Amino acid sequence: MRRALTALVLAGTISAGCTPQISPDCDKPAREKVNWHVCDKTNASLIGADLRRADLEFAEFRFAKLSNADLRGASLYSAYFRDARLQKADLREAKLDEAHFERATLAGANLRDASMVKIDLEGADLRNANLRGVNLTGARLNGANLRGANLRDAKIWDIDLDKADLTGANLEGVKVGGENWGVVGIPKALPPGWSLKRTGPSFVMLVYTKP
Repeated sequence: MRRALTALVLAGTISAGCTPQISPDCDKPAREKVNWHVCDKTNASLIGADLRRADLEFAEFRFAKLSNADLRGASLYSAYFRDARLQKADLREAKLDEAHFERATLAGANLRDASMVKIDLEGADLRNANLRGVNLTGARLNGANLRGANLRDAKIWDIDLDKADLTGANLEGVKVGGENWGVVGIPKALPPGWSLKRTGPSFVMLVYTKP
């Protein structure tokens, strides 16, 4: 499995001029600042684990159980968390740029001030998650469940919200960019007072009108 994972990672990154190396610490237990760079943690049970400031870049966490895990300040750049369970996990100020969280469960997770540029959250469960101040530029949230999520002051430029459910979400102070930036796709539902204004063939803008 490790060989297959390495091949997958290399295929996606070698063209960018970088060759990620598998950490020699893959078998070490979870702890603060652990180096699991490119490690395979598929199906791992890490409930409540301390992974603060850990290096999890390019690592594989499909179907892993990380509910209540502490990932504050961790680097998850280009990591794979498809179908993982992270209910109530603490990801404040973590780096999740270009990571894969398709169909992941992040209900009640705390992602305040995290960097989530170009993250893939297609079909993810983000109910009641704290996304205040996050940078979601270029993110995919199509089909995501954002009911009750806190997106206050989040940057949501050029993100895909097609069929996303934002019922009861807090969008106060969201930064949706200028006239040429906006939202791709049509959300399934928006909070009261919010509507969409088309600005081009592909983009719409979130507009607030006092209800």
